[in-house]
Amino acid sequence: LRFVFKRPPLSHVSNLFTLPFTKSVWIGAGIFCASAFFLLYLSLLKEWDVVKDLPSEKKLWGDLEMKPAFGDNFLIVIGAITQQ
Repeated sequence: LRFVFKRPPLSHVSNLFTLPFTKSVWIGAGIFCASAFFLLYLSLLKEWDVVKDLPSEKKLWGDLEMKPAFGDNFLIVIGAITQQ
């Protein structure tokens, strides 16, 4: 007894990137990324509040000289997601 598994040729598939995953996997990955972004943003805000109240002699050089913006957080999350 033998089983033969057939699948359509890859030339018939429109998007090879989404082929191995179902829609629910992509939704879960999106929710995970959004929650990671939100938690990291809250962490950065809390760290900013702690560092801005320190006297200048206790700060290390370059400690959060600017308040973290949306773009900073976005780049951190994208970097964490895309690293190997």
